[in-house]
Amino acid sequence: MLCRPASRFLLLSGACFFYTAAPVFSYPKNIIFMIGDGMGPEQIRAAGMYANGLPGTLGFELFPDSGTVTTYSANNAVTDSAAAATAMATGVKVNNYVVSMAPPGYVSELQTLLEYFQARGKRTGLVTTDVITAATPAAFGSHEDNRSNTNQIASDYLTQTRPNVLLGGGGNGMSAGAAQAADYLVVTDRAGMQGVDTLNTAYLSGQFGTSTLPYEYDGMGTMPHLTEMTQTALSLLENSPEGFFLLVEGAKIDHSAHSYDTTRNIFETIEFSSAAQAALAWAAGRTDTLIIVTADHETNGLVVTANNGINVLPSHIWTGGGNHTGVDVPLYAWGMNSALFAGPQDNTDFFAKVTTNPYSISGYITDSGAQPASDIQVSLSGQATASTNTAGSGFYTFENLAAGAYTVTPLKSSWTFEPASRNVAVLSDIQAAWDFSMSQFISVLPAQGGALTLPYPGGSAGVSFPANSFTGSVNITLQKPASFPAGQAGGTGTLATGIGVEIGKDTPAQPSQNVTLTLYYQDADMAGREEARMTIARYSDTAGLWVPLLSSIYPSENRITAQTDHLSLFQLMWTPSSTGLAGARVYPNPFYPSRGHTRVNFTSLPSEAAIHIYTIAGELVRKLKANTAGIAQWDGKNAAGHKAASGIYLGVIKSGGGKKTFKLAVVR
Repeated sequence: MLCRPASRFLLLSGACFFYTAAPVFSYPKNIIFMIGDGMGPEQIRAAGMYANGLPGTLGFELFPDSGTVTTYSANNAVTDSAAAATAMATGVKVNNYVVSMAPPGYVSELQTLLEYFQARGKRTGLVTTDVITAATPAAFGSHEDNRSNTNQIASDYLTQTRPNVLLGGGGNGMSAGAAQAADYLVVTDRAGMQGVDTLNTAYLSGQFGTSTLPYEYDGMGTMPHLTEMTQTALSLLENSPEGFFLLVEGAKIDHSAHSYDTTRNIFETIEFSSAAQAALAWAAGRTDTLIIVTADHETNGLVVTANNGINVLPSHIWTGGGNHTGVDVPLYAWGMNSALFAGPQDNTDFFAKVTTNPYSISGYITDSGAQPASDIQVSLSGQATASTNTAGSGFYTFENLAAGAYTVTPLKSSWTFEPASRNVAVLSDIQAAWDFSMSQFISVLPAQGGALTLPYPGGSAGVSFPANSFTGSVNITLQKPASFPAGQAGGTGTLATGIGVEIGKDTPAQPSQNVTLTLYYQDADMAGREEARMTIARYSDTAGLWVPLLSSIYPSENRITAQTDHLSLFQLMWTPSSTGLAGARVYPNPFYPSRGHTRVNFTSLPSEAAIHIYTIAGELVRKLKANTAGIAQWDGKNAAGHKAASGIYLGVIKSGGGKKTFKLAVVR
């Protein structure tokens, strides 16, 4: 491990003490986490075609932020529901069949999102169309070394984690008598559930039948729809002054896919979308709620080959042999902090993103062998006083801090730290100066990812790494560059702001997946410019060009984020409004993925310009839309997520009444 001067962190016989200190986003008051079990990208496409005649038309597909999620487990490239849900619920990869128990021995418990928010005073709930003791809800509300331990999972619910809402199929370890003895109100059908006085009910157990709920296609009879269960859960949980955490699972998307039952699969996906719309209707107008819609894995390798219109099954094939697959699954996010979930990520990233705290000081300690140092006491003094110990991972965190001055001191008997403590300033007020005088460092762990923050008056600049960004430990630097090279950002008239960061590393390797970059700016930096035309650009040494990145802008927070898979020099730039297509640029062209090209850039476009890419035979490959800064990017894949083959492609850019065509070569 590379150790930097002691002024930047503490040293002990080669051991390193890292910290970050900066304002970050407060976590939402209400979190609605929705999992379509087995719901891959093609299941969603098929449902949109059947329901509305077009893909991309389910309600949650219109959420403002979207991404993809890798799903592999600790011991298999193809996960099961228990391991996938555990990764989402705890941020830790486990073996298949394990339910929120810690590796390697699976004898100690992992804290789940449900437990994390319970400890902070929130109400919690689990809703599923499977039995309530099935693997996905179990991973959020229980701890077992095998998902088949349904009797113990039920006991965990009723005696240990005690979610306020438990709605799903009955039996399989759960009984009305046991729930009533644990002070739950028990209902067994739709009428009973809809008759609950949610304002005056603290604990509700819906035990609908003795197995999974019926398929939507077959009719629900006296059993509730997933949408209705979601609405009831929200009605009960909304009474919590501290907010709530709710998990909703559409489980029978998976069940129908296992049995090659396309009709029932589509009906289940449409009902899951309806439940998401119910959540959105509840949250509409709120600024304190986050809705996440994703999947634990894809099931049976569905491939849609043709759209046959509304209420007609699309042409398709199943390629997965009735099993789960390792396909990346989609993610859609709406509401508070939804931008954190844009782009590619791993299922272990959810825990950290959902639990982001208002202000924190965190760090990481390694021993002289560059291994995580556990049980190191770290004390905090100043604006607040606290003490904690490093975990087995070597990390420590002080959460929920106010802005102010703090001193961080590591303590261990017979260990001498030099210097003995470190002063940390957590700043919140916007100030005139843009100060990057401090460089910070972090060792990125492949299994956990990491984050690096450079504080400055009024905010921070930061970069966050998903799990397995590098194959080994890598030391990352984040600092203000001495100067910025001249050069346009993909078009004429682009203006540099002088606001940026340089991200360095001690290895020539680039991250294997996108990292998220955040820059803050001040109102004075805009000088009358339109904030919607701001973008983060990366400097390309080989091209001598600033390459714009697809960026998300948050004017109320003076914050802009972007994703990149190449660490380099970054600057906030402004692109003047374009009303025509004459200056539109498409590069690189040819597009060589084998030479390190990762995307085709479309720049100097009018806002919201539409880009359609076709094969030479006229088959539509992909539709894109420019963002408010006039930028779009193509990752070289078709709408189904498959790589476009080598060849010549035709493109059309449209805006207003104007149209521009281009040819694009792809060479793999």
